[in-house]
Amino acid sequence: MSLSIGSLAFDTIENVHGKRERIVGGSLTYYAYAASLFEKPKLVGVIGEDFPEAIINEMKKRGIDVRGIEKEEGKTFFWEGKYSDDFLERETITTELNVFEHFDPKIPDFYKGERNVFLANIAPSLQKKVMEQLGEDKFYVMDTMNLWINIDRAGLEDVIRKVDGIILNDEEARMLTEKSYIYDAAKALKNYGISFALIKKGENGSMLYYDNKFVVIPPYPIETVIDPTGAGDSYGGAFMGFLEEAGNIDLKTLKKAMVYGTIVSSFTIEDFGVERLRNLKREDVEQRLGEYMEMLNFSV
Repeated sequence: MSLSIGSLAFDTIENVHGKRERIVGGSLTYYAYAASLFEKPKLVGVIGEDFPEAIINEMKKRGIDVRGIEKEEGKTFFWEGKYSDDFLERETITTELNVFEHFDPKIPDFYKGERNVFLANIAPSLQKKVMEQLGEDKFYVMDTMNLWINIDRAGLEDVIRKVDGIILNDEEARMLTEKSYIYDAAKALKNYGISFALIKKGENGSMLYYDNKFVVIPPYPIETVIDPTGAGDSYGGAFMGFLEEAGNIDLKTLKKAMVYGTIVSSFTIEDFGVERLRNLKREDVEQRLGEYMEMLNFSV
């Protein structure tokens, strides 16, 4: 089973389709629902007293291991944001760290045997703490964001040099590498000594650089995007979940993991928050996968 460390949260999201207040979100939440379509992920995070017990119980029923989630006195991490009508820009209205402000991830002994570890989008100092507890004999994949590039570049780069792979979006890749051409950015990321760099490009799909080869995956076309929040986190969950299910890491497997990430994240954006993921089944994913492969099937 894979192990992931990240945030569980409440989100208030406003966009052209309306506003939803204090719905369940957080990088770890999206990751867990997506990964659980392929395996039984183990989670390490923190919630406040206000986090719904119903969601925790629902996760358990899906086979998600929540024993590493700590409940602290106080409120759960909260974020509020507003999207432009075309979803290309997102404005943060409010961020309240609450119990997440003093989050000090402690990996339970019964999780330390897991091989595949996903370091979700948290401070580089916390990602490093996790790695120090688990040791070097793991397959580490990490996520990050522009905030850490801006305020802790040195700490972030230190973590990148210790992981096997990184997943980030195209804007973050350009910021981190200071390369404007995305293919140059991918190559520059490999200079940190990682095995692969996976760059998410939103409505333009995703790109992998591995073993001096590029793989470009187009998106699955969704006519009406309801909410793009968490699409990248669910991509990561499906990607890591499939790698755990497959049991090996090579170019062919990484390609398949990218495709599953693409398909699962296409479901995420069809509703606000994690609502679509909560009811998603593996057979739904496989059906859409078939449609996707048929769409790409052509000869020249």
